[in-house]
Amino acid sequence: MATRGLPHWPWQGHETAELPAAESVLLDAARRWAEARGKGHPSLPALRHPLVATDAVAAAAPLDAVLHAFAIGRPLCLGVPAAPHVIACESLLILGCASAQGAPRTQALAVWCALLPPCPAYAAMDHALALGVAFRLAGLVFCGPLATGACAFPAFNRH
Repeated sequence: MATRGLPHWPWQGHETAELPAAESVLLDAARRWAEARGKGHPSLPALRHPLVATDAVAAAAPLDAVLHAFAIGRPLCLGVPAAPHVIACESLLILGCASAQGAPRTQALAVWCALLPPCPAYAAMDHALALGVAFRLAGLVFCGPLATGACAFPAFNRH
């Protein structure tokens, strides 16, 4: 399976206030998870707050599992909840979760395998599929890197 040629992902460096709803909720929850984990607090309750607010509480356990798998596979560097810009690791997390929700499974798995070593990639993919379903049921749909229409990001080719 080829894992080269990942799309240029437009969220890195962009203001968090500009993110579409699904990406914004994911990033807010992931940042809260990382902050709680860094302080030695339970991480699952911390990530639930933005999910409860958007009726996506069913995504809490899958997101927790995705973040654990991601942290096993590579250094997980997430910004603090109030950070104004998306950093590189966060854009990769969004890419993996968006691909699991919207891309064919073989392509989504190729993305996860490009991001992580094999075992964490398969674990992350499994949980990212459940996360994608929970987000979709809550009306949160990720924008893919080649999205058009309402999900098209005006600064896609700014780099």
